[in-house]
Amino acid sequence: MDLDDLSDELRERMEDLGFRSFRYESNSNCSKKYRFSFIAWEDWNTDNLNHVEIIYSPCDPETEKGFHTSDGFHIDIIGAGGDWKILSDTDFI
Repeated sequence: MDLDDLSDELRERMEDLGFRSFRYESNSNCSKKYRFSFIAWEDWNTDNLNHVEIIYSPCDPETEKGFHTSDGFHIDIIGAGGDWKILSDTDFI
């Protein structure tokens, strides 16, 4: 969902945090049944990383604080704790 589809107040808050869009996904494998991904575009090292997503994903073991995985080339996933993780990709998506 593009930020233009939000109320002015919410759009401004999202822009202040450096996000340009977000998406909602249903997750039938989790008791909370949802996942949110926020696409970053400013103040998130996107000049080097090209793509950064801040993801709220209950029931996802990758969100555990200290979790880290990498494909060895472009993609890194870092668990931030509290059901949050950061996905970065140096390749253009």
